[in-house]
Amino acid sequence: MKEFDDLYNNLKKYLEELEKKFIIPFIDKNKSEFSYEFDVRAFCVLSHAALENYFEEIVLMIIDKSIKEWLNDRTINDSLLMLVGHMNERIKIDGNTLQQETNTFEYLRKHLELIKREFSDMVDKNQGISLRHLRKLLSPVAINIKDDADLKNSLNNFSETRGSYSHKKIRIIKSPEDMRNYKDDYIKFCEDIKNQAIQKFKSEIQEKVS
Repeated sequence: MKEFDDLYNNLKKYLEELEKKFIIPFIDKNKSEFSYEFDVRAFCVLSHAALENYFEEIVLMIIDKSIKEWLNDRTINDSLLMLVGHMNERIKIDGNTLQQETNTFEYLRKHLELIKREFSDMVDKNQGISLRHLRKLLSPVAINIKDDADLKNSLNNFSETRGSYSHKKIRIIKSPEDMRNYKDDYIKFCEDIKNQAIQKFKSEIQEKVS
């Protein structure tokens, strides 16, 4: 779907531009870490911000589209079910018989608006892209993180490196090659998330509710 493809393609293009500017000039050049330290730091901080924005944007897009599809034609997918199950909210039924009856569609519509707003607030407060942060973002919208040891290692190492750079507690200066490998892993990971998102709105598993 175009909106998910556009989000991913814009991220990939931006990361490749950062790589070209800050990383490629130092690949296989046998230069000292002092010559590339600030370039690696700049790449890490800027790409981390772009990746964080991508993860936050795509989960909000998934929920927005899932809710709209239910409101428009009663199509349910696992993202909607997961979010409703994740958020600790219950529908409050009005027991006052003197009031006009509220139909179930209105109950559900208002409930979905509430949990969407609360989840959006949670996403807005996100401050990282480590595995721990990503689970809190992705699992509530039924996006799976591959059980891949190398990927998970890259996710945590890159996030820890960015944290040390941002807070000026540098212990080890990562090499340009390390940063390029992290970038490649993240691009593959982001593509997988994009593909999972698209399938949620194409899958034959979706059920029409009359």
